[in-house]
Amino acid sequence: MKLAVITNPALPSGSSVQTASGFANYVSIALRTMYIIGGVAMTVILVYGGLMYITSVGDDKALSKAKKIMTDAIIGIIILASTIPIAKILESIFGLNIFNISFPAFSDFIGVGGT
Repeated sequence: MKLAVITNPALPSGSSVQTASGFANYVSIALRTMYIIGGVAMTVILVYGGLMYITSVGDDKALSKAKKIMTDAIIGIIILASTIPIAKILESIFGLNIFNISFPAFSDFIGVGGT
C-alpha cells in the first residue's frame, strides 16, 4: 500500500520529520509516555481501592465503593493493555514501526554543521 508523500516546505528537504517514519517516532514517544503514566495511575488507583477495602471495617457503603474503584482500575489496566495489539495491527497496515523510538538529531532540523 502506497501512501501520499506530503512535505512541509518550512522544514529542510530530507528532514526525518517530513516522512511517515519521522511521524511514527513522535507517535512512539507519545504512546510510551501514555503507557507509563497510565500504568502508574492505574496501579496507584488499584492500591488506593485496596486500602479503602481494607479500612472499610464493616461499612457496606465504603466496601462497595472500594470494590468499584478496584474494578474500574482493573478495567483501565485491561483497556491500556489492549491498545498494544491495536497499535501492532496499525503497524502492519501502515508499515510503520510505532514502538521503535529513535529521536531525530538536532542537525535534521537545521542542516548538517548548524548552517
